[in-house]
Amino acid sequence: MSQHAVVPSVTENGVAELLQNNGLDGTPVVLPYRDFGYESGQCHISAKHHVIAHGGKRVHGWALWRYDHPDAESMYVAEHHSIWEDASGQLVDVTPPRDGAAAILFLRDDTATINSEGENYLIRTDLTNWPEVPRLFAGESIFYEFVPFDPAAPPAAIADYAASLNFDMAHYLTEPGIG
Repeated sequence: MSQHAVVPSVTENGVAELLQNNGLDGTPVVLPYRDFGYESGQCHISAKHHVIAHGGKRVHGWALWRYDHPDAESMYVAEHHSIWEDASGQLVDVTPPRDGAAAILFLRDDTATINSEGENYLIRTDLTNWPEVPRLFAGESIFYEFVPFDPAAPPAAIADYAASLNFDMAHYLTEPGIG
C-alpha cells in the first residue's frame, strides 16, 4: 500500500463505501488548510489551542484519504480529525494535511468526541473501507475502537507538541461549548 495519501473526490465509490461500512452519515466537504504555524499530525491539540487563543469551537470528524497500490484495490481511510470552526461558523483546517495537500475532504461527526475512561484519554482509531482491515492506528491494523493513553504521561509526540505550545492536556478532551 502506498504511504502517500491522496485527497479523494467526494464522488468516488470508495468514499461512499467507507462511509456506509462504518455507519458514518453526512456529506463530506473539501476544507482548505490555513497556515497558523501548527505542526502536522497533532490536529486535536492544534485545533483546541487555536480555539483557546482565537475563539470559536473545535469540531471533530474524519479526514478522508485514499491510498493507492498498483496491485491491489485502493484503501480509503477515515482519520479521526479535529478542525476549527470560527465565530461565523466557517470550518477551517489549521493542521497541515498529509503529504503536502492544500485541503482535506472532511466529514463532520459531532459524535466523534475525545473522552476519558478512568484516568485514561481515549484516541479513536482510523476507519477503513476494507473489511479485513477495519481499523488502523499509526498505520497498523487494529481491532479496537479506541487506544488509551495516560494524560499524565502521554506518548512522547503528544507530550512534546503540547509542551511546545504550553498546552494544558486537561483541554485535550472534548469540552462543552468549545469542543
